[in-house]
Amino acid sequence: MSLVLMMQSAQAQPLTVDPETIVPLPPRFEMEPPATDVPPEIARFQGAWIGTWQDDRHILVVERVRPDGHADLVFARSDSAFNGMNREWWRDQATVVDGVLTMTGFRIFRYAFDGSDRLYMTATLKNGVVTSGALVRADPARLAAGDRPDEWPWPGERVRIPHLSVRTPDGTRPITLEGTFYPPSGQGPAPLAVMTHGSDVGRNQLRSWSFSTEAHWLRDNGFAVMALMRRGRGSSEGINGEETFGRDHDGSLIDVASGVGEAVEDLQSASPMVARYLTSSRARCCSPASRAAASSRCTTQA
Repeated sequence: MSLVLMMQSAQAQPLTVDPETIVPLPPRFEMEPPATDVPPEIARFQGAWIGTWQDDRHILVVERVRPDGHADLVFARSDSAFNGMNREWWRDQATVVDGVLTMTGFRIFRYAFDGSDRLYMTATLKNGVVTSGALVRADPARLAAGDRPDEWPWPGERVRIPHLSVRTPDGTRPITLEGTFYPPSGQGPAPLAVMTHGSDVGRNQLRSWSFSTEAHWLRDNGFAVMALMRRGRGSSEGINGEETFGRDHDGSLIDVASGVGEAVEDLQSASPMVARYLTSSRARCCSPASRAAASSRCTTQA
């Protein structure tokens, strides 16, 4: 009697992988170039798109579009412990009407162009709650081969903000805070909205927040927006001391003043940096109103 062992070919893999960085996809895509009778405003959706939804990783692949606006697509997303979602992909259908690709189901997903190769998406629950994200165009062949970008596209422009009062342990430089900047939609001076998160526990404190939904509403209404991660949160440097407080025997808080003071210092650090940013040629260049005229010299970091 002989024993036959069936073994798969070994593939080199990293020893450890953050499960929330994995976005599964089908073994192959069924890509079909748009026919000549497909209107350009519909045909432009065809292709692969990568980005975020609810600040988690998301891939959309529009495999084919038809002249009547119907589209076949692949929807994929990563794990999200915070949102209680498992990574998965599925094939679905959508329609393109008035420049918006819409997919219905447990949520209503809408994708619209926010630039020539960038999509802004919203997902609306039946109770009316809206979440959002942004995607940029990608190469479907490379995605199918397993390639993923080192820097995953983000809804706004990621910036580093030097802290005004806290320095690194060796004292050589200020710690830096993570920010996401959204330039105003128009030209000229604009009011600034600085947004920041609430409190959280454990590893959730390392999650970055883009505030994409709120920021896009503010931007469309004339504001420049900075979404700030306070010290020790997201990828901001420093130690988060806001969650360190005492309680009395009855459970009431004893002193939260030091934590509030830290939060105020972090918020104060954002304003001077954004003021300089808004007056720079880079900010003027990257505003949507002037982006077309300055496309030859404007570079926006996703």
